[in-house]
Amino acid sequence: MVSCKRVRRPLLWHVHTMVAAKGNAFPKVKYNREALTLPDGGLVSLDWVAHPLNISYADNHPTIIILHGAGGSSKDTYVRITAAALSTKGWRVVALNTRGQGNTPLVTPRCGNGFSTLDIRGAVAYLRSTVVRSGPLIGIGFSLGANIMVKYAGEEEAACPLSAVVSISNPYDSINLDKMVNDKIWNRYVYAPAILEAAKKEFFKHPGNAQLFQDLPGFSATKVRTATTLRQIDDLLSRQIEGYNTLDEYFRDASCVKYMHNVRVPLLCISALDDPFCPPGIIPGKLCRQNPKIILVKTASGGHLGFLQGNGMTMWTSDVIAQYCAVMAGDDINFRAMLASPVSKL
Repeated sequence: MVSCKRVRRPLLWHVHTMVAAKGNAFPKVKYNREALTLPDGGLVSLDWVAHPLNISYADNHPTIIILHGAGGSSKDTYVRITAAALSTKGWRVVALNTRGQGNTPLVTPRCGNGFSTLDIRGAVAYLRSTVVRSGPLIGIGFSLGANIMVKYAGEEEAACPLSAVVSISNPYDSINLDKMVNDKIWNRYVYAPAILEAAKKEFFKHPGNAQLFQDLPGFSATKVRTATTLRQIDDLLSRQIEGYNTLDEYFRDASCVKYMHNVRVPLLCISALDDPFCPPGIIPGKLCRQNPKIILVKTASGGHLGFLQGNGMTMWTSDVIAQYCAVMAGDDINFRAMLASPVSKL
């Protein structure tokens, strides 16, 4: 990454996280939605960024798949900023909305969560069997989506179908994340309530969701509706369904740090030292240094899912991601064809 010369003009401290959470209307991104049924019967949505010239991409065109954070979707500001930046560079971009997210109805009694890699695994397998059988396919995850993306790469080891992975604002360790959410005053009284209400709103958006879970032991729609902490939501909608006896057991297996030593594809991790959910002590620097496939970038500021600059309409990470993806695609014949196309010259 010595050649990466992107200069950053950051905003301050929690401003990053708060602006990123509130979001804005720009950039506007046109998506074409595709519903995908997974092998276990679950439903996810693939939101394809429309071609800038309104033409079809060729088979094996270099492709990016983006995975949102907790309670997020393709509509989130950080997803749109990244998707728009990469699309204008010529990449075909698709944003994955996990089951129950992004106005994707639940059809089985399982929510998207920080443990399961079923959704990303199914989506990547679908892409590799259809539009991008052999061309570059790079996964980008944000926050909890980064944790899932890295965990998936570690689970797959050398068989990982992705060409490379990018991790932004990864919490890495779910046990420590749980402690940070509950122990830090700002997180407990500002961020956690907002995430909690968003999760409940999304779950009850579709009337049939609660009915899917009603026969599961220990489930109660009333308990979900009246939950006052994220731990209660995790316990009701994740821990019990995934078959764990305790939340700590669930959190331990949900943490990508357990799998990072097995990652065999290039992995770029970008973390801010002022991230309210992942302080410097949680960032697995030693583990990253021990794996030659991993590059860890730590910035002094950036917050959580921020890395905003100027007027808050652009993200420093989007340019870095574009440069990294270009290096990872390297001499691939499909990537060279992309660079020669009119789109990359827009």
